[in-house]
Amino acid sequence: MVRDALRLVSEGDRGDEYNFDPVRGAAAVERPHRARVRVLGGAVPEAAIAMDLWYRVPGSLTPDRKARSEKQVELPARILVRLASGLDRVDVEVTLENTAKDHRVRLHVRAPFAARRFEVESAFEIARRPIDPKPTDFGSTQPAEFPIGACPERTFATICDGTSALTVANRGTSEVEAVREVDGTTSLALTLLRAVGWLSQGGLSLRPGPAGPLFPTPGAQVLGWHRAEFALFSHPDGDPMRVAHAHAFAYPPMAFVRGGAGEAQLADGARLVEIDDPEVVVSAIEPEAGPGPLVRLYEAGGRHRKVTVRWHGSPVRTLVPVDLAGRPDPTECADAPGGGGAVIALRPWQILTLAVR
Repeated sequence: MVRDALRLVSEGDRGDEYNFDPVRGAAAVERPHRARVRVLGGAVPEAAIAMDLWYRVPGSLTPDRKARSEKQVELPARILVRLASGLDRVDVEVTLENTAKDHRVRLHVRAPFAARRFEVESAFEIARRPIDPKPTDFGSTQPAEFPIGACPERTFATICDGTSALTVANRGTSEVEAVREVDGTTSLALTLLRAVGWLSQGGLSLRPGPAGPLFPTPGAQVLGWHRAEFALFSHPDGDPMRVAHAHAFAYPPMAFVRGGAGEAQLADGARLVEIDDPEVVVSAIEPEAGPGPLVRLYEAGGRHRKVTVRWHGSPVRTLVPVDLAGRPDPTECADAPGGGGAVIALRPWQILTLAVR
């Protein structure tokens, strides 16, 4: 059992649209003053718990931007936790009404261990990020910008201790940090919103100089209602299904109605492109490009591997590696047994385009 597994945290933010900047000496608000917990439904396919929470948070910064104001406002939020039959994950939906200015709100998801490694999905790789970076990690005691632990993410982040791992996938949020908790465990802190009033500011503690024009952006205080969705996975460190499971949540399936199909049926599990390795990801399919479609994929496990890629469109075709200009690519490739695909040798993090011929 993990105590305090989910926690909303409001921190003062004297930064701008470029950078978070903490309010020195200001305590974070992380406990509601009122709460209501309800068990929803009760049907066999799904169990759900709704936590309605009310927080008292400072309404803004003080005029000198050095402290959070003494005037407080009420910030309502709901955390909905769902566990569905047949899915090895916990879905979490957070809804809140932002009534305050100049703060950052994050959801802390606690792991039952102290993390040794922090990994975040980037555009075409799984990048390792630091936990508690030191101020001198950029190689200077007076850099133009000091290191911070928060970083961009695409669809998921993972913390692990060498044996066990916690992955949190998202639908649309884009920033995460691995945070050491007071009991020695580690949490993934997922940014729900940053409420700031300036495009850029000078004299920040983590970035002394401005990053852009100094003009107010009142709309960036993002007052009003917000909703975020996450999925939590507990799994062994190094699980090859991590990417596939995270993407299955982040990109839910869509159905389209198209005329002219008659009574044609699609078999369960059918797919247009089939790959026999879950750590090779299809990132795009261009339906028509010259003589045939293009399939773009990348290696997401950080190691050399051979994979079989099959095209299930009609008629049966072969797959040929090409570069971005459509010219032959030297990647090692051979026809797949039985036709309709190719066996391809990929380098770590390689991005490859396949032309369907």
